[in-house]
Amino acid sequence: MRVSRIVQLLIGWMLTSQVYGQAVHKHALAIPGSANLSINNGSSQELAYYQLDPLPDVPVRGLLILLPGFGGQAQDVFRETRLPQEAAQIGLITIVPTLNNRLYLDRASKQFIDTTISQVLHANPAVGRRLVMGGFSAGGHLALSYAETLLAGDAQERVALMAAFGVDPPLDMRQFWQLGQRRIEQNCSKLLRREGQRILASLTNAFGGSPDKFPVQYLNGSAFAGIDSLGGNARWLKSTPIRIYAEPDLTYWREHYCPAFTADDLTAKTSERMIERLRQLGNAQAQYIETNGRGFVRGRRFPHAWSILNANECVAWLQGLL
Repeated sequence: MRVSRIVQLLIGWMLTSQVYGQAVHKHALAIPGSANLSINNGSSQELAYYQLDPLPDVPVRGLLILLPGFGGQAQDVFRETRLPQEAAQIGLITIVPTLNNRLYLDRASKQFIDTTISQVLHANPAVGRRLVMGGFSAGGHLALSYAETLLAGDAQERVALMAAFGVDPPLDMRQFWQLGQRRIEQNCSKLLRREGQRILASLTNAFGGSPDKFPVQYLNGSAFAGIDSLGGNARWLKSTPIRIYAEPDLTYWREHYCPAFTADDLTAKTSERMIERLRQLGNAQAQYIETNGRGFVRGRRFPHAWSILNANECVAWLQGLL
């Protein structure tokens, strides 16, 4: 196992819980200098990952890494989607890191994922370095961005990236800035206005200011750049199976949040454009999957949710690739 000199791992079984009868184990990591990567329920900023192994009689065939959305708790992913449990049935180890405080892949978050993968590969040699990356919302952007760094040869471990996917992710930070501006200008509610202010504040903190003033930073920090003929960093995905899921239910958003909403106020339009660009680059395995009426959070209708991904169908797709 190759470990950076500045990275020290504190490995231990910290917690065992049951999800649908299967054990989910929590491993703690200590990565000096990587603060503020995790927003926890409590006051600590613990870095860790949760692991669900395949069923006892199923041989290990690969590794599935799922990244939660901004502020989402890693352990909740096992309740919000059945993807880890379904993946266990085809031999995939599922890992969910506590990386939930980033809109884009910076050096610290990349190091966290690098370190997690290194430990898991060392502890589970049967994985065979076969990897699938996926995530929800901001986690989907991180997953696709990390997939791009793997294909660009800029990751700590050499692995075979089998596929990558995002569930309703923001992909183009330039367009995400514009979405934040519209939230403020529309002024439909205090909630949406604050959301727009947070988007602009987060991107200003990340890139220095607006995309007009810092175009290179936005290009480098986005999984997809609509203004670039090759899609920016998305060009690295031109030969990899890619899926992006979206549920652009404008009727719901207009009725519950803002009557002025248009397709430009959702991220689905950008997702569709990225897939179109990849297919133009020759990727026949790039898919934009639009759903209807699948989005629910804790039993309540909400189109921006893990549940828009059909776990059974997604695992069947992955099984075909394996």
